[in-house]
Amino acid sequence: MLRITKESEYAFLLLGAILSAEGAARNTATLAKEARIAVPMSGKVLKRLTQQGILESIRGAHGGYQLARAAESVTALDVVEAIEGGPELVECTNGETNCALAEHCQFSPFWQELNDDIRAMLAAKTLADMQRFERRQHERTLKFPEHNDLKQEAS
Repeated sequence: MLRITKESEYAFLLLGAILSAEGAARNTATLAKEARIAVPMSGKVLKRLTQQGILESIRGAHGGYQLARAAESVTALDVVEAIEGGPELVECTNGETNCALAEHCQFSPFWQELNDDIRAMLAAKTLADMQRFERRQHERTLKFPEHNDLKQEAS
């Protein structure tokens, strides 16, 4: 199964909380509470996103984290790469692994193409897209509250 790591999932949840602040800086504890993630893990993820230039850290009484650049320019690929490095289906696609079979492998180009397709899909989606999706979902929840009851009953 192809799957991003839990840390990448947390990164997207924390970025969603930052986006909902609409430009205001939010501290780690507030973001952790909104995203329902432990404070230490939130701090670790926020630090990595800051180191990679996705977030900026603001000091002071009203400090915290905010996006370092526009949501339209931060892609899902940027976030995944910041947390876990580039997506790789198999080791030979990163060019750094010395695979004993590489010289004779007929499938390496196939895996590389699949890997490139995944990178392109992630690069095509931005935080602004994620925010628009979340807003649509929120509007549906407000418009059709009976669907929320069904979800809760199923849980």
